[in-house]
Amino acid sequence: MEEPLRRTARGGLSGQNIFPAIQASFLWSGHAWFTGRWPELRQVAEQGLRWCEERDLPMDAATRICSTRSGQ
Repeated sequence: MEEPLRRTARGGLSGQNIFPAIQASFLWSGHAWFTGRWPELRQVAEQGLRWCEERDLPMDAATRICSTRSGQ
């Protein structure tokens, strides 16, 4: 699932599908945490947090929005 998460997260860089990109960034950073990829973890998590900040979304609100939009 790593490559689909990367593609989804990168879609946010162009401003497309930002809510799924935020969710993918945090999921990807969780994967980086558990696999010991510390530089990658920092980069991806910071990007997700920047997107939340730019849209004035607290991290937990962005996660709820993403979950709602995906039908969960």
